[in-house]
Amino acid sequence: MESHDHKCHTKKRKITSRQQTVYSLLSTNKGVALVAALMISLSVMLLIVSTLYFVLHSTSISGAGKRYATASEAADGAVEVMKDSIHLIIMGEPVSSLPIVDPSPPCLVDSVLSERTSCTTTLTLPGSSLFNDYNAQITVMRLYTSWLPGSRLDFPLAGGGAPTTAVYFRINTVVKGPGSTRAETSALYRYVL
Repeated sequence: MESHDHKCHTKKRKITSRQQTVYSLLSTNKGVALVAALMISLSVMLLIVSTLYFVLHSTSISGAGKRYATASEAADGAVEVMKDSIHLIIMGEPVSSLPIVDPSPPCLVDSVLSERTSCTTTLTLPGSSLFNDYNAQITVMRLYTSWLPGSRLDFPLAGGGAPTTAVYFRINTVVKGPGSTRAETSALYRYVL
C-alpha cells in the first residue's frame, strides 16, 4: 500500500509544480513586457497602415477631381468650337480649318441651316499623355429664328446695320476622358444675323 500512496503523492506534486510554475511566472511579471511590446507594435502598425490608406485614397480623389475639371473645361471649349463653326457656316465659309470631324454623311451644314435637324460631331482633344485623350461628342440643333426687338444699341451687328433676326441653337457636349471621366455641358447659343 505504501507504494500506491507514493505514486498518488508524486502525481499531485507534478500538478502542483506546474501550477507553481505558472503562478510564479504571473507573480513575477515575466513576459508582461513582451506582451505589452507586441500590443504597442500592433497599434503602431495599425496607425501606419490607416495613414497610408487615407493618403492613397485622398490622392485618388484629388486626381479624379482634377480629371473632371479638365473634362469640364474641354466641354466648354467644345461649345466654343461649335459656336465658331456655326458662324463660319452661316457666313458661307468652310469649316475645314476647325478640328471637328463631321460624320459620314455630313450633317453639320444641314443642322445649322435647317430648323429641328440635329447633328453629332466628334472632337478629339489631346490629354496629358499619349493615351489620355479627351473625346467630345458635340450635338448641335437649330431651334428657331426670332425677330429681334429693340434698336441697334440693344443688338448690334458686327458688320454694321440694324440686326433683324436671331437664330437660336442648342449645343450639347459630352466629353469622356481617362479614368471613366465624363463631363456634359449644354448651351443655348443666339446668333444674330
